[in-house]
Amino acid sequence: MIKAFKWRNIINYLIVIFCLNLLITEEKYDTYHISIKKKVDTLGELNIDDMTIEKEKIKDDSKVCLQWVPSLFNPINLVPSDKDIDAMNMISYKDNIPKFINRIISEKELSLKYFTSTQFKIYELIYAKEKFTKTYDLCYFGLSPGVGNYTLLDYNETNLNRLEKKNEISDKIFSFDKWDLNDVNSINISFYFGDQHENFTSNNGVIGTCNTSQEDSFWGCSFKEMSFNNSKTSLINQENEFYKIYFSSENHDIIFPQSFKDEFNKITNYNCKEIENTNEISCINLLKPNDFFPLKLIDDNMIITIEIDNKYRFNKEKDDNQYITNIKFENVDYFIFPLIVFKKFHVQFNDKNNIISFYTTDESILELKKNNDNKEEEKEGEQESSNVGTVLLVIFIVLIILALGIGIFWFLKKRKNSSKNNIDKYNKFEDEENFQNLDEKRVF
Repeated sequence: MIKAFKWRNIINYLIVIFCLNLLITEEKYDTYHISIKKKVDTLGELNIDDMTIEKEKIKDDSKVCLQWVPSLFNPINLVPSDKDIDAMNMISYKDNIPKFINRIISEKELSLKYFTSTQFKIYELIYAKEKFTKTYDLCYFGLSPGVGNYTLLDYNETNLNRLEKKNEISDKIFSFDKWDLNDVNSINISFYFGDQHENFTSNNGVIGTCNTSQEDSFWGCSFKEMSFNNSKTSLINQENEFYKIYFSSENHDIIFPQSFKDEFNKITNYNCKEIENTNEISCINLLKPNDFFPLKLIDDNMIITIEIDNKYRFNKEKDDNQYITNIKFENVDYFIFPLIVFKKFHVQFNDKNNIISFYTTDESILELKKNNDNKEEEKEGEQESSNVGTVLLVIFIVLIILALGIGIFWFLKKRKNSSKNNIDKYNKFEDEENFQNLDEKRVF
């Protein structure tokens, strides 16, 4: 019985370890830190500043990127032309940089290379750089779902597809958490890469979703209306289609189509005007109270409130006489909203289900429309993978526990029956021996 007790303890201990291991490994994303420097005259870029190798091992900083700007508009990594890192292979593409990136770098011939993984903790990816000239100084970490205008780039060579195929990430999913604005010197963000964050399967808070197009190479959704102070306007363009709203992480510029200027002026009651000889928009009456004003984006699923900031809101030194936005009107047929306008949300990009999700615990900035038949279906689309995985995990654990329980029960029962048979045998032997002794006494 003592041996059986020891075996039972060992098996119970193994069950506990097994279950804990399953729970720990369920979180499959990598967590990185993003910082945005609050400078004197401007707000810095988003920098993923802990994806590089240990800085003390770097002898020549000019040859390696120590910080990376997440790039929602680029599928691979872009480095400045002066970065001279040995490549495993080299493939030259005479191809244009995606049009959206023209705001950052010019259209030049690129040299695409397979670099070793020494720059990153785990990832081996494709890098691109301009061959001859240097028109940008930053390093961009590609996060777009498609190949963009890299017509000679293979779909499987983009960062998201390459990493998933090599099993270095669980899923083509990443997210930017709510921005922490409390630091005096910088804005801080958590960046989750490689799988769904648990906020988007949580029952606490509000989750809104919008669908992206599989045919589109960039992250974007369509909304039906824009609203300010209860004044609404349609987001239908001149082709009688809904404008596409793209999301950017490369800078803080807000791009509106020129064709939307009249509608924007109407809903803001003509409180914004273009500054002469510039393309900057000043909204003194709207920005003066709080350094930002809210805009609402509306579709069949939700009403989400974004913030249009004073351009100087987060600068260390601010000219109180200037109330300029980051809005620029351009001859395009789409909107671009940078992540800064969604700073109060945890925003997740899911290339597996073609969904962008917004999570918050503040119901005043994200309202899910009631009596909408499609609402639950859209939410289920976002959570389907995680829910199925969770159910299967629970079923698997239950089956393992039942199997082990049955095994333990069978093992103990067998030992008990064996012990009982031995006892019965022994008792029978003693009885027979006593019986013989009695017979012998009777004979004598």
